[in-house]
Amino acid sequence: MILQVSDNPYLGLMIRDDLQWSTHISKTCAKANSTLGFIRLNLRNCNTHFKQTAYISLVRSVLEYSSTVWDPYLVQDISKLERVQRSAARFVKSDYGQKSSVTKMMEELNWKPLHQRRREHRLVLLYKIINNLVAIPKDDYLDFNTRDSRQGHSKQILVKSSDRGCNVHKYSFFPRTILDWNELSLEEVDCPTLDKFKAVVQKKI
Repeated sequence: MILQVSDNPYLGLMIRDDLQWSTHISKTCAKANSTLGFIRLNLRNCNTHFKQTAYISLVRSVLEYSSTVWDPYLVQDISKLERVQRSAARFVKSDYGQKSSVTKMMEELNWKPLHQRRREHRLVLLYKIINNLVAIPKDDYLDFNTRDSRQGHSKQILVKSSDRGCNVHKYSFFPRTILDWNELSLEEVDCPTLDKFKAVVQKKI
């Protein structure tokens, strides 16, 4: 007998029947916090560089696994992920003072907020799709705007509408990332190599 469930793990993601990502994000944060607790216990006497390397390798990698798929739009989900990184910043800087600025710590560590990094990752993936660098057929998902426009660049992409008209579609990868793509300049979207595009996007955001 096949049982019907509301969510199920698949390739490291928790897929829900309503296509929301709150369950996955909660599980991701729990795993990341557990790992952070482990390295905090075992590396508390190490220097800043060593702690930072451990965070990026063991914790942030968990927080960003397949994030182009599930990049959240709900404030509570975004905040839940950011709290893990802010906690990690205190650990790396060995500063748990109540009046200490975590934002300043992150600036000193050159850490961007995770939501900015997820936006970069989405744009990079879209660049790969457009330039046939991944096995995702662009013609199935992308329609380029062939009309002359006084605004934006000549490589703008049309956002396909959804009959459901719900947030699940509105904030999914293609509609959301296409809007970000269309805000870039022609010089930026026309970068000849992936490395140059990454450098431009990371500098811009």
